Amino acid sequence: VQIPVESIEEIIKKRGSLTIESDIATATLDTKTLETIVANANKDSEIIIRVDENKTKEVNAKQTATIKKLNVSMLIKAEVFVDNEKVSDFKGGKVKVVIPFTPETGSKLSDYVIVYIQDNGKVEVLDTSVVSNGLAVVLEHFSDYAIVKKTVVDSVVDEINKETETETETEKDEEPESPKTGNTSNYA
Repeated sequence: VQIPVESIEEIIKKRGSLTIESDIATATLDTKTLETIVANANKDSEIIIRVDENKTKEVNAKQTATIKKLNVSMLIKAEVFVDNEKVSDFKGGKVKVVIPFTPETGSKLSDYVIVYIQDNGKVEVLDTSVVSNGLAVVLEHFSDYAIVKKTVVDSVVDEINKETETETETEKDEEPESPKTGNTSNYA
């Protein structure tokens, strides 16, 4: 959805929240979230709010490795742009997202949970509610999320998060190498 900033300002004054419905999700942005978005905008700014199924898997290598381990049922990318600049942190604002979802045969909605997949591949399990046609979650920022079976989450999330912490500590410990230029002179 693309919305002019003055329309969002009017919504804040009259309603306080904005609900956007699509085939993929229904997102309700509270007043604080809308105010944060408007604070990043100019008078003539265009605001784009997007919650899509991420079928093309537009994620980095660490996230891809995590997605494979989680056996993700559905990958979701949620984004807000103000003049092509991404706004991720809602500074205390909240967005309720309801995702219509049909469980695989033999499973029920309560067998699934929504997780946040951080850039470093770490997984945060979110408080997920079952609603009549899918799953609901309250978000404090937009990013990459996935619907995963609880049994998978229970069996691999601790291992994934331990691996990402170990990798992050290893990366911090490594000294950056000087480029191999062939020059052995020592200049300051």
